[in-house]
Amino acid sequence: IDPVLEFSTFLGGPGADGAYGLALDSSGNIYLGMATQSPATPSLNPFQQTNTVSLQPAVLKFAPDGKQLLYFSVIGSRGWDAAYALAVDSSGSPIITGETESNIFPLKNAIDSDFKARVWTAFATKLSPDGRSLVYSTYLGGTGVDTGYAVAVDTQGNAYFVGWTESRDFPIKNTAVQNRTGL
Repeated sequence: IDPVLEFSTFLGGPGADGAYGLALDSSGNIYLGMATQSPATPSLNPFQQTNTVSLQPAVLKFAPDGKQLLYFSVIGSRGWDAAYALAVDSSGSPIITGETESNIFPLKNAIDSDFKARVWTAFATKLSPDGRSLVYSTYLGGTGVDTGYAVAVDTQGNAYFVGWTESRDFPIKNTAVQNRTGL
């Protein structure tokens, strides 16, 4: 079977932009998790409209044929931040993880609201299905460098995050297989 190119497009604006996460919902809509330095399109009524000067995590949602951008939501602050992974739950809510160096990252219903890192800490953020509000957003890390690299969602809507930590004080809950880092 020969591969078929369904569609292809440029993506980005006047700043640095890079897409790292890709997911589809049950209707075939396409979601990208990314880092962007370009402003969102105001006509899309994004979660945050910023004139970014540093990289910010963002979620883009396209129609299944890729011909219409349904939303562009920037989730960031003034730090150098990026979304490296994305999953979509059964309601169409995108969930992203990555890293932030900002102590003013947008938080909601956070399990960890203290930025303790020397440089970067991981984050976990869930948007509403329309991409216009946060369901939750939290730091996930300790005093070392922490980065979220993968996220998956089960059929009950529980999100699972995987990443990298150099934090000896990374939060551990319940019985862990290994209760401390090897560093």
